[in-house]
Amino acid sequence: MTQEPDALVLEGGSLRCAFTAGILDVFLAFDYRPFTRLIGVSSGAMALSYYTANQPKSFINIARALVDDPGFIDFKSAFSAQGIMNLDYLLKFTNRHHPLDEPEIERRFKDADVRVVATHYEHGTPIYLRPRPGTWQRYLLASATLPFVTRGKVQVEGTWMFDGGYADPIPVREAATRGSERVLVIRTRPAHTRVEQSYLDWFGVYWHRDQPALSALFAQWHAEYNAVADELEAASADPNGPWFQLAPPELLASDGFSVTRADVDADYRLGLEMGMDYLRGRGFIH
Repeated sequence: MTQEPDALVLEGGSLRCAFTAGILDVFLAFDYRPFTRLIGVSSGAMALSYYTANQPKSFINIARALVDDPGFIDFKSAFSAQGIMNLDYLLKFTNRHHPLDEPEIERRFKDADVRVVATHYEHGTPIYLRPRPGTWQRYLLASATLPFVTRGKVQVEGTWMFDGGYADPIPVREAATRGSERVLVIRTRPAHTRVEQSYLDWFGVYWHRDQPALSALFAQWHAEYNAVADELEAASADPNGPWFQLAPPELLASDGFSVTRADVDADYRLGLEMGMDYLRGRGFIH
């Protein structure tokens, strides 16, 4: 009998997480929740929040509504206080149209270790926040705020933080360190894809040149990401290994800043298909 995973790890990736949301909505449809530990990064944490709250279609409906909305995405605002993506606008929209049911999260996952990953703004180290009712919104903002792309940093309980994808982009090692024995990772890049240092990373090195820890983080992020991706791909080759992943077979349609509603719809449908295939392979769908 196939051993079910005891941990779920969700990579971030902005609107690419429409793919993640598709898989998670299938999990909700079949009440698949074997996980005792769940860790989400950036927009992956947002997808995680709606999964734990049993609110299917929320992430994709938000993505579809905002992808073409100039109030949310405005390239002219790259160097403004809000950045290209306006997280305050996102927060107001979600509160009005898709408010997170935090009490339901407590009811469904009260015994689980649920974490949202952020990055310490001074040290560049990962922070694994454990949300409780009343803290979810602030933690999700901290995990998703990215210099130049969004507002840049968020203060949480006296500590400045930003996007968790820089300090721990695929926190599968953290899940193992905390005791998880069988970890399912949902990726937003193909398993074979590796990344190079981006213009944003290069600019981050320069922008934080007076903060050695942050400058080093931006300089080394791509190498650290690739090292974890290598480990994960090698581990996934063993069907009985401790780590395995669901990853898109090729780059997602919503990979980039110029994304359309059709792109997020296509990625969501792919997630639905792969979620169905995953549960069918484990005997949950006949």
